[in-house]
Amino acid sequence: MGSKKIELSGNIKSSFIFDSSKRPGCFIPQAYGAMRFKIEITGRAAHLELEPGKGISAIEVAARSISNLKLGRVGETVTANVGPMSGGSAINNIPEIVVLSSEVRALDPKDVEATFETIKTTFIEAVDYFSVHVCFEDNWDFTTYHVTDEEFVYQEVSRTIESIGLTPKPIIN
Repeated sequence: MGSKKIELSGNIKSSFIFDSSKRPGCFIPQAYGAMRFKIEITGRAAHLELEPGKGISAIEVAARSISNLKLGRVGETVTANVGPMSGGSAINNIPEIVVLSSEVRALDPKDVEATFETIKTTFIEAVDYFSVHVCFEDNWDFTTYHVTDEEFVYQEVSRTIESIGLTPKPIIN
């Protein structure tokens, strides 16, 4: 669910969302955005005992790609990860299909998109090497935002927090 499911209408000037696990007084004027994507590699299935030379393991292609990626913290405000992975149909078959989930997060949407393109290029190079197929599906899970300390909403939140005896503490989330 989340706030991206809210449908707003009318002439809204500002809004406040008090939904954070942080200590009272903290507020979030800047947040990371996240792009999630699914990567599906199609290799060539073969029976391990009968035709091992005819198969191309989709899992091997994925492993080659992943080993060439920088994951975790990939920039000052950019993270990337390859998460759940599934593939193969039996232990005695060379796996034809593997599906991976991945995510990139950053404060700047351009960094998200550039990192996604790097990941995509890395997978394309591996599938080209093995002469197999790859398919990507991507979507923004949530976008970035940044409210500066000069904007009304930032100043109003700070004043409100101070009015109840707390110290405003802006944090990036």
